[in-house]
Amino acid sequence: MKYRAIICGLVIGAIGVQADFLTLTDEICIKADGNVAPFGVPTDTGTLGPDNGAAFRYTVRDRETASTFRMVATFLKFDTSSLSVGDVNDANFSATLSIGYVGRLNDVNHGMDLMFGVVAGGDWDDDTVDATLSNPDYAWGDASADQVTLLVDVANYANATNLTVDVTSLVQGWVNGSTENYGITLFGADNGDNATNGAYMDGVTLATTVIPEPATLGLVAAFGAGILFIRRRFMI
Repeated sequence: MKYRAIICGLVIGAIGVQADFLTLTDEICIKADGNVAPFGVPTDTGTLGPDNGAAFRYTVRDRETASTFRMVATFLKFDTSSLSVGDVNDANFSATLSIGYVGRLNDVNHGMDLMFGVVAGGDWDDDTVDATLSNPDYAWGDASADQVTLLVDVANYANATNLTVDVTSLVQGWVNGSTENYGITLFGADNGDNATNGAYMDGVTLATTVIPEPATLGLVAAFGAGILFIRRRFMI
């Protein structure tokens, strides 16, 4: 019974979901005036951090007035070199972006939506890695492609929550070469009210998953059954 349990565990583990996280290679919070907003330093954006006092790394800020040093967008890039064209073309391939929202700036000013977008403005690199390379432009947030509204009016969201975006087709395009990998952006969009608010995140991850095909599952199950048969044969 002991060996049977071990073999069954191996079979179940083999047919389980295989998930991998892509490496985050570049990250930067950029102000509308072109300067860099250091990670987790709320005073540099001209205001305090989230009203619930939570720790954060990434900042998104929008303002009704033209205070460009207080307007911030976040840009991130992921390395897809661990994926092959065969991986992403598999019918069961999927990719999910997870964003750890920790809180809003305040609950008074309504009108700022937290947005996700695919950077289309051009290539860039974090200048903390190499100062000779260019930074993204704050305006690339508004100009980004495939935009998704993550939170409508962040003033209504005080508590930390995990936000997800299905980026399967995006990662497939990056790996297949049909889409340039300029990364993704998190930014604030003014929905017509007093949008002087902010959102703060403590982490962003991109997980890719491949679920084995039914034929593969059958082979693994047959392998497990074969081991059981051999064991029983030699026990007789």
